[in-house]
Amino acid sequence: MNAGNDGRIPGGPTTEREEQERKNHISRLVFTGELFDYKPDVRLRERGQWRNATNYATWQINTYQKGLVNVFGFGYVDELRFLLHDRDLIFSLVERWWPQRNTFQLPVGEMTVTLLDVANILGLPIAGEPIIFDNQPSAATTIRRYLGIDPPEDTNVRSDVTINWLRENFMDLDRIIDGPVNVDEERILCCTRAYLLALCGSVLFPNATGCRITVRLLPFLENLVHSTRYAWGTAVLAYLYASLTEFMTASSLQDMSKNLTGCMSLLQIWAYEHFVIGRPVTSISRELGVFPVGRRWTTDVVDQAHCGHPVVSIYRTEFDSLTHDEVTWMPYIIRADAPDIQRMSYPNSHYNVVILYDFRTMYHPADRVLRQFGLVQTIPNAPEYISHSKSGRLARIQCYLHEWNTRSD
Repeated sequence: MNAGNDGRIPGGPTTEREEQERKNHISRLVFTGELFDYKPDVRLRERGQWRNATNYATWQINTYQKGLVNVFGFGYVDELRFLLHDRDLIFSLVERWWPQRNTFQLPVGEMTVTLLDVANILGLPIAGEPIIFDNQPSAATTIRRYLGIDPPEDTNVRSDVTINWLRENFMDLDRIIDGPVNVDEERILCCTRAYLLALCGSVLFPNATGCRITVRLLPFLENLVHSTRYAWGTAVLAYLYASLTEFMTASSLQDMSKNLTGCMSLLQIWAYEHFVIGRPVTSISRELGVFPVGRRWTTDVVDQAHCGHPVVSIYRTEFDSLTHDEVTWMPYIIRADAPDIQRMSYPNSHYNVVILYDFRTMYHPADRVLRQFGLVQTIPNAPEYISHSKSGRLARIQCYLHEWNTRSD
């Protein structure tokens, strides 16, 4: 299709589907100047303050519980609640997201957050069983079974709870410093599950409310042994992809202010690791091979005096002029004695496969970002169209589950 002088952006898409995608993409607002310095009301911890406070950041747990959190596999992620977010940097990158491809469109080519990034930045498993909410009991039953108390009054009509409710009912163990003194073991597990559920709602799977989280995650936190068998990192990435796609196809600025959810900590650290744009000064050198990489960017190791906060328009200009020598394609140093999650992150991540988080099914486009795996970029396949229609959803999910389980065959 010849673009000619039909009103399209010069150098823009030339197929019917791409043209329709462009019409539904917020880049049209960037091109017309409507988004010059616009910033969405995203759920971020910014400059030491929590926007739309969830009461998770100041939730303290005792030493024994910290050990349980580590065994559950969330010890590394827990440190990210102390990450300062740069909302302008995030938004200037997010507006380059292209749905269906699930990549950022940059002057140097396509790039994206991959499973390799998730494993190295968050330290969460990217192999294992997907997080699928299937055949679960009612929310009230789930709360009684896994948290050991009666649910809130509105549970009959909702499947989520507020993080504040979790804090009010399960933070009492923070007064115990050295162990489970005169406290029932099951009560300790319930309090720890509640804490992890709050972590999921605040850092990994934050929704548009910024203060609620589904209780349907609780069965996946049932015990210490089973929790680590799930692909938590893959679920986080699928949720992030879906959130970015929803945001980029918002019909108005008002919708955009509600829809930018997902793990923004992952996205921001990914940007720090791959670009010089907006990158602060950290006291932990990349050569040290620290794992997970997210620990390099928490507030206690970042020089706040060298944390610039340019406006969106400045970041946008810097990304417009991005060159190859300003990109770190493979930022991770994986040592021989690295933890299994990091050591296996490369062989477990370079697949073109649909990743899942419940009904969210998103394509992981490894073939479009081969340089991020240390390979030569070839011409990728056409983007795989994934239907998100409710009709036939269960059958599609079963098909994607089979593809996920046989991806290495």
